[in-house]
Amino acid sequence: MPESALGEKEWWGQSHQPPGFTIDVGDCMPLDNTYYCLESVVDAKTATFRATYKKPTHPLGNLERIP
Repeated sequence: MPESALGEKEWWGQSHQPPGFTIDVGDCMPLDNTYYCLESVVDAKTATFRATYKKPTHPLGNLERIP
């Protein structure tokens, strides 16, 4: 969710509410050119994501692990 979700009741605006989903520790999601993986969850309120992989610059390239 965007940061606006912290202060607005319907942060998605005038359209339909986006569908919900779950993510478990170790699952990753892409944002721009980086995959962020869920590292830990505390009391179902705080989650820590770590930049773990970079997308390849070449269409046939492999993901690059971020140290």
